[in-house]
Amino acid sequence: MYSYRRCPYAMRARLSLYLARIEFFIYEISLKNKPEHMLAVSPKGTVPVLILGDNQIIDESLDIMIWAFSHQGIMDKYLPQDKKQISLSLINSNDTSFKKNLDSYKYAYDDNKRENAFKKCLDYVSELDLLLEKNEYLLDDCPLMVDYAIFPFIRQFINVDVLKFEDEGFKKINQWFNRILSSNEFEHIMMKSKIS
Repeated sequence: MYSYRRCPYAMRARLSLYLARIEFFIYEISLKNKPEHMLAVSPKGTVPVLILGDNQIIDESLDIMIWAFSHQGIMDKYLPQDKKQISLSLINSNDTSFKKNLDSYKYAYDDNKRENAFKKCLDYVSELDLLLEKNEYLLDDCPLMVDYAIFPFIRQFINVDVLKFEDEGFKKINQWFNRILSSNEFEHIMMKSKIS
């Protein structure tokens, strides 16, 4: 799998492969010098790109997650039927509006635009925080696909300005975030190793 250690899309792909106990070789790319082979098999030029044994290419992070869980017969564990619709809806919101606002918050040069993007990000975080009133994780008391798919982006959001986020007082989100951050699964996929 072509990967970039700090890319949130690559993180969730690595998490799913690790959770599914699928052994894979990681080729850590340089964003400034992307491998020719990666661009040949996936011209969009973004990670992750998973190349299977039969040379099938999966180059979307959610598709990798779904493939990994399906391949190992554990889809019901991580994406239960009764939680499938809300899981995919939350992930879609994360990958569209939240990601767009997150990028604006991270990269805007204008202070007003930056602050406006921060507040829009908080709207989504507030939605997640409400869900955590009921469970330790977003939809259950054990982590599901939705937690692993969203977590890397919340991590990126918090890390832009940790103190600014902490001032907002999202106790439940902080507990959820730290629970996954300190998990064996996350620590494993963030190790600087070529082999998983």
